[in-house]
Amino acid sequence: MEAAISGSPQLEQDDFRVIWDRWDGLEPEPVATAMVEANEACVRRFETLDEETVRDLRLPFFGGGEIDVRGSVAMRLNEHALHAWDAAVTFDPAATIAPGSVEPLLWNLIDQEWIVARSADAEAVAALAAKLGDRPLLVGTTDPEWWLALDLAGDQPRLRRVDAAGEPHLTIPGEAFVRMVYGRLDPGHTPAGIEVAEPLTIQELRSAFKGY
Repeated sequence: MEAAISGSPQLEQDDFRVIWDRWDGLEPEPVATAMVEANEACVRRFETLDEETVRDLRLPFFGGGEIDVRGSVAMRLNEHALHAWDAAVTFDPAATIAPGSVEPLLWNLIDQEWIVARSADAEAVAALAAKLGDRPLLVGTTDPEWWLALDLAGDQPRLRRVDAAGEPHLTIPGEAFVRMVYGRLDPGHTPAGIEVAEPLTIQELRSAFKGY
């Protein structure tokens, strides 16, 4: 971000390796302390950006191309929330994504279209689309109570928020839906109360999103 603001050259892969090696060399407790401090410093830096910078600044994207400031903040939330769950679930199989993160994560799935597209398995998505006759997959979430339409036909799947309409194909807690899209809803970490309307099955929905 600092390089993008100043117009300086961006870090190269060898620069990243030096940073990773420094962190990898720390013991667990210093890593935990330093991570919190580094994250707070990053948040403070984001908060100093004026409206013009937030609107116009573009940052390099790890998959290629560029991303705006909002997208960069969204990416950091995604990383923190999902990887915090990855850590928590090793100690508690019933762990969930932090409740305060769920609604922003759902908005990120809608606004950052590449997330759903990148996680999707093309063959499994095509099989779901065929079963639905190219109609959207309707999702009713709880906590928050949202209706979503997952468009499976076309060049890539896309998620959008819609008004309540008929019976959903999938009824699921919001945090579990986020984990499903990220490939983290395996049978050992699937909460009770999820309902899937025939002819679909929960395993087909899991297979449609391989995660990353």
